[in-house]
Amino acid sequence: MEGLLNGFEVKHDDNLSSSNGWHESKRHEPNECDGHSNGSARYMMMIHHNNNNIGLCRCLPTASAMFILFAVIISINIVFVNGEDVDAAAQASNSNPTWNFSVWWEERTMDSKQLYNEPTVIFHEPTKPAQQYGDFDKFGTVQYKPFQIYPNDGGMVITSSMLEVDPRPYRPVTSIDILNQTIRQYFSQSRHWSDDKMYMRDLRENLKEKFLSFGLKTAFHVFKTEETPSKVYQGGVKKRQSATNIISILPGKYRGTLRDEIYLIGAHYDTVRKSCGVDDNGSGSAAVIEIARLLTKHKCYFNKTIIFTLFDLEEEYLKGSKYFVQQYLLPTEIRKNQAKFNGAYIMDMLLAYNTTEESQSLRDFWPTLPGFVEEVKEAGARGNFMTAWSRRNIDHDLFYFLEKNWKNKYLFPIKLMDPPLPTYSHDVARNWSKYSKYGTFARSDHASFWYPIEKDTTFRAILLSDLGPWRRDMSFHYHRVGDDLRWLRRENLEFMKNTVDSLIATILDIGEGRCFARK
Repeated sequence: MEGLLNGFEVKHDDNLSSSNGWHESKRHEPNECDGHSNGSARYMMMIHHNNNNIGLCRCLPTASAMFILFAVIISINIVFVNGEDVDAAAQASNSNPTWNFSVWWEERTMDSKQLYNEPTVIFHEPTKPAQQYGDFDKFGTVQYKPFQIYPNDGGMVITSSMLEVDPRPYRPVTSIDILNQTIRQYFSQSRHWSDDKMYMRDLRENLKEKFLSFGLKTAFHVFKTEETPSKVYQGGVKKRQSATNIISILPGKYRGTLRDEIYLIGAHYDTVRKSCGVDDNGSGSAAVIEIARLLTKHKCYFNKTIIFTLFDLEEEYLKGSKYFVQQYLLPTEIRKNQAKFNGAYIMDMLLAYNTTEESQSLRDFWPTLPGFVEEVKEAGARGNFMTAWSRRNIDHDLFYFLEKNWKNKYLFPIKLMDPPLPTYSHDVARNWSKYSKYGTFARSDHASFWYPIEKDTTFRAILLSDLGPWRRDMSFHYHRVGDDLRWLRRENLEFMKNTVDSLIATILDIGEGRCFARK
């Protein structure tokens, strides 16, 4: 998530210790993104200064640690993570952690030449497709004579030579072990555009092969930005960047016809520099992969087409999703294929979970969403909920289906954040003084669907987010080195699992889908 670093007081926090952490029970090789790698230089120290009291936690009694303790006595408002002074100013020079709505609005319309260039989008066919269009004649509506009928657990199972069909609705669910494994395998190292080119190339290839293994047509959407003037980059110029979105398609019953309708499930897979991005946004990317895996594994057939997308360059003012909308969605799906785009569910940060009182900062939302603030305060300002960001009365139908299918509402609540933003971008431009105060709600890829540069165009979209920049513990590590494997604790993964399971149920409902295989 593009971000604003919102802090709490730095307090002693035993929860960050891995001695009882679920992730430590899973054997893995230590790396720079593991918050608890072995080594004498590895430690965590957090200082809380209140009424002249100093609390220390988990500091190894070494000479280097004593030296640092002496430095802390001089300046105690420092957080040390993995032996590094994570200073906000140093991070700012590398990752631009402060979301600036005005800058994003200005950069939306830049890259005009590149945006209208013919994109490179080449789809690769899977070895074993998840489904063929002809399958829908048999399974889109189950109306064929079965070979055998037999009772099963109070219901009835119909079998044919093609497929076992259970007439009762089935909703696949994931497991925290699979989510944990996916994040570790693909999304536990820095994925900034300037990182090791070979590593990023191999990562993209591995992700493409992953989608292909599910039987889904998959493509790289390769694009290049222009060198543009910028107010927030050194020298006043933003260098040209080459980047890659990953697009994978689960065809609906009417794919390839004028009746085709599309829903998108997406997340960005890039990170800021020097951050492993486990929560931001390895969690969202892993969720996209897991939803695709489950829907294909359980032979889920839809009337609507589902597009899975992993965006690049979100941390560069949403470049990847902007190029996706302008270079692929509009020219290919809407104009060429004449499909109807019904909406997007975007996930950005799904792991931050804290049940303690006052663990959710609300100060930035008082002026814009007072009703939301009061609701959270009445519940003790606990950071135990997921949020859905929606434009009021515009994207509401997407939220209706999400709330309808949300699981464990009392344990993991879902809360709506719906600023009264207008439908079209020109309305924002004409009433800048009125709408610019809601700029923080445009800080992830959903905003590229809300306000594409195409005139008089908008697409419905919802963002699912854990409010990590405003949630205690994660707020210390957001866009920093501390966003690492320490967040793969059981409670965090259970929180993420609930979002994945709920979104699967939602897309089966809104996409008119049905799963025909329980195993």
